[in-house]
Order: sequence, then C-alpha cells, then structure tokens
Amino acid sequence: MMNKGLEVIEAKWLFKIDSEKIDILVHPEGIVHSLVEFEDASLLAQMSVPDMKIPIAYGLGFPERIKSNSQRLSLEKIEQLNFCKPDLKKFPSIGMSRASLDSGGTSPSLLNAANEEAVRAFLNKKIYFTQITEIISFVMDTIPIKAVKELENIFQADTLARKSALTRIHQLRS
Repeated sequence: MMNKGLEVIEAKWLFKIDSEKIDILVHPEGIVHSLVEFEDASLLAQMSVPDMKIPIAYGLGFPERIKSNSQRLSLEKIEQLNFCKPDLKKFPSIGMSRASLDSGGTSPSLLNAANEEAVRAFLNKKIYFTQITEIISFVMDTIPIKAVKELENIFQADTLARKSALTRIHQLRS
C-alpha cells in the first residue's frame, strides 16, 4: 500500500489540497481509480477495468483520448462495488507516508528512495516482503530531515536514503 501513500503525497502537491482532505479507500474490485468530492457533496468517479493500457494511452495521447485496446467496463457484470478504510496496522506504509508529508522538507524524498531500494531488494529476492517497511523506517529514523531550498537538496536526500537503505538491506542479509 506504499503506492497509495505516495499518491497522497502526489495529490497534495499536484492539486494543492490539504493532506487531511485526501483519503484512501481499499476497493477490492479495482474499478474506481479516483473519486473527487465537490463542495455540493457530489462525487465524480474515474472508473475503468483495471488495465494499465488505459492510463498509458491517456499519457501518450494527452490531451486527446486515444484507443487503448482495453476491455470496456460493463457495470451490469460488476453488480456491486465495495469500499473500506485500510487497516493502518496491517498497512503501516500509509502512516509512514502521511508522517513524511507532515514532516515536509526532504522527508518525502527519503521515503520514496528508501521504498525504491527496499522493493528492488525484495524483487531480487534479497529480503522478505515484510522487511520493506522495516528498511524504510530505518532510513526515516536515521537520516535527518532538511529543508528544501534548492533541487540539489532533494537529490542529496535521495542519495543518502538509498545508501542507508542498502546498508540496512546488507545488515538484514548478514
């Protein structure tokens, strides 16, 4: 669920929204990709079959919509859509993402870089899946958060976080 936490960070900056107004819902069917609530309490949903061809086609054709060769969504076949709040104990990465956003500065850069290195190590069978959040926590707890005054501060944070994550990965393998 780290991707959902990172999406909260992205949404805050892309849409200039207070993070308290951004919520995460678990949606097992994977049909509703985003919901926007307006001042009048109405909701606008972006829905499609779960297929990455659709957002890729959108990105390639923007601002026009081009054919994605994806299956069409059939609402009558779905019958129902389910939503629930995520279990924050089961998915600690959501809380880590929100804490990172609240901390500001280089914190989101540290979080993202640590996550990328931990996921890479997992995919390369160097660590267990359950160790991903432990590695990210280690990085977040050991590298001081600094103010971002220029782009170079972000690159430096990224480099430090990757080195720290790799150190922790090596320690866990020993």
